Amino acid sequence: MGDPQRIQALISAMERRHGVAHGRDMAGQGLAVSMARTR
Repeated sequence: MGDPQRIQALISAMERRHGVAHGRDMAGQGLAVSMARTR
């Protein structure tokens, strides 16, 4: 999950779908969840 390009693509997709601020918030939450899972 440490692939910056995939993370960036995820964030931009979220931004397009939900608006920038909300998309970034959702992507951040998803990132936190997936990182907590791999730990």
